[in-house]
Amino acid sequence: LLIKTNGNMMGSAEQTKKENQILAQQIQQLRATVYMDDGKPSTAQILLVPDIIPYKNILWLHDQADVFALPTRGEGFGLTIAEACMRGKPVIVSDYGGHIDFVDHASSFLIHGLLEPYTAKPEYTCNMNWFEPSLSSTRDCLAGAYKKRAALPAMGANAKKRMEKAGLD
Repeated sequence: LLIKTNGNMMGSAEQTKKENQILAQQIQQLRATVYMDDGKPSTAQILLVPDIIPYKNILWLHDQADVFALPTRGEGFGLTIAEACMRGKPVIVSDYGGHIDFVDHASSFLIHGLLEPYTAKPEYTCNMNWFEPSLSSTRDCLAGAYKKRAALPAMGANAKKRMEKAGLD
């Protein structure tokens, strides 16, 4: 599992480094709480990439990946999702947001969730909602992709065809 994030890019280099260390620790702690069906702890290999990387490297990551997963709370269009589809990758994405215009069940795994009130930031009012992806639905979609590994290339080809048919490139 590769986790790519930029985190908070507004802080100092020292703050960013500390946030990245905290994120890496949280990932390790979370993995330690996951037990497999045989009762043993997970030994999943997880790579955290918390830095900005050049666009060509992002395309390379898409080419190396089996799927692109983004359980997003909201996307106006979903540029990163569209890029993955154009690279011929099936996506695991929320079933809510602008990207729903170009993804479907034949090329994607859709994560269910609920609209929830958003609080804690002054730019959002108490009457605004955002999509909260379900953790269990996300898990089911990831497991579904793993179980359908042989079908993933065809799903990715369908994703790319949908994009091209829509006139997107």
